[in-house]
Amino acid sequence: MKKPIRTLICVCLVLCVLSGFFACSRGGADGSDESTEYTTHNYTYPGTIEVPVVSGEIESDTQGTTENNLSNPLLQHVESNILNAETTKAQNNPTKAEETTSAAPKKTVSVTIPAGATMVDAFAILDASGVASFSSLMNTAQNFDFTYYPLIEAQKKTTRAFKLEGYLRAGTYNFTVNSKPEDAIGKLLRSMESSITTYMRNQIASRGYTIDDVITIASIIQRECTNTADMTRVSAIIHNRLAQGMKLEMKSTIAYIDTSVKPYLQTQDETVLNQYNNYYDTNSCAALPAGPICCPGSDAITAALNPAGVDYLYFCVDKDGKYYYAGTPEEHEQNLIAAGLKTAE
Repeated sequence: MKKPIRTLICVCLVLCVLSGFFACSRGGADGSDESTEYTTHNYTYPGTIEVPVVSGEIESDTQGTTENNLSNPLLQHVESNILNAETTKAQNNPTKAEETTSAAPKKTVSVTIPAGATMVDAFAILDASGVASFSSLMNTAQNFDFTYYPLIEAQKKTTRAFKLEGYLRAGTYNFTVNSKPEDAIGKLLRSMESSITTYMRNQIASRGYTIDDVITIASIIQRECTNTADMTRVSAIIHNRLAQGMKLEMKSTIAYIDTSVKPYLQTQDETVLNQYNNYYDTNSCAALPAGPICCPGSDAITAALNPAGVDYLYFCVDKDGKYYYAGTPEEHEQNLIAAGLKTAE
């Protein structure tokens, strides 16, 4: 995945030991300026993140839409569910609500979350943009109950590494600087809810998939494809393999655990470090991994829903980014040689 490159910001801090990884507490919703930091653990981003610089108009990944100007309005039951949560929050904190109303306007910043960013990438971008700290965003994602968002509530698999992975919709947004972390996250979740239209939901159901299945497939397509032209063919390979009961054998799924999960487990215990391997290594696990592996863009989601009408089961990519497709192991072997990935015997 090629991210927009304009500014490189390196965030390097000391890592601390992690415990109580999946604790949850119900409450809150996006929309408040109240600042609450969840600092159960000092999560840090130990890598370098490429932060898109926003100046003037930017073409977002969501086909020119932003969270404040969505092409697909929230479904009525989704809107009602979220508004009820917001109302409960305001009633429980009347003084804070009054203070927020009378307070001076807060500074805002435009932030782009690129397609293919992982949850930790998205949080690093928000941190670098002054929206909320990386640690507070990580703790909130792990400790806050976001199940008043129907897509999160509908998740069935409990073996996923991060429950919000794949649901922080890529795009360009306006955020309040020093936002409450659950509000910043809620903005991205709300945008994802709105992007899955009634037509798409019916299309997904008619094929026997869940929305989580499709977002997971889309996330793999996003990480496996460096261009949109090949997305529908890679999608076809995933669908064809699933239909035939084959393992997906996609390197991107275990790479996600190695690069975007294990660094945040903060332990030397090999059992803990490797606990998700069986659920995400598609060389060994059956069918789809336990959950999405990145934030898929609209092109990848469209490709996941509309695979090309081909019978391919294999693909490989050469050093120049050219894709080779095959329907049989023998054809795939020849493609590996042609792509320079294997030497002819």
